[in-house]
Amino acid sequence: AEYFLEEVNESISLVDSELVATRCYVESPFNNEKAIYFGGFDPNGFLSTNKAWIYKKINTLNGDFNNDGLVNILDVVQLLNSVLTNENNNNFDINQDGIVNILDIVKLVDIILN
Repeated sequence: AEYFLEEVNESISLVDSELVATRCYVESPFNNEKAIYFGGFDPNGFLSTNKAWIYKKINTLNGDFNNDGLVNILDVVQLLNSVLTNENNNNFDINQDGIVNILDIVKLVDIILN
């Protein structure tokens, strides 16, 4: 699996110190986000203040919402639940029209059948 690291509260710049030692971490509180947020110390041993970092798996399969490596009916059910609850999570926007709706379900079923 591939992973990426990004800073949550600001963009990463060359003047930012690296986070080299983790002090605390928490699993993401957001539904359908397989991520860990963490903070810690810079290379000089100072606390990295005002920094929230995220470590998350890159979803390499379009439509694999449960990150099991397959696109199947379980992903359709997850997408359907998002549509029915009006969650409007951009991760479910398969057709990338800015809206999570029945058209995304149709697109996901099309992906599975082809």
